[in-house]
Amino acid sequence: NKLFRVTETMEMQLHATGGTGVGLRREDLLSENVYLLDCGDEVYLWMGKRSPADLRRDAIPVANNLLAKGYAARLVSF
Repeated sequence: NKLFRVTETMEMQLHATGGTGVGLRREDLLSENVYLLDCGDEVYLWMGKRSPADLRRDAIPVANNLLAKGYAARLVSF
């Protein structure tokens, strides 16, 4: 698994890695950020409660692009 932080310029910065969730913790997710968790055949879009609205809005097409490539995607917001 790979956890990417989505930046304001829609770049994906590798934030953490781990096999089947190992090495990834809830504490890795900051509420002011947006992340994509790549689990191989599924991608989760995590939107922090305090993340900027424009960043959340702009991250959705990134996830949709991955859907078009055959990933199953889930939207998660806390």
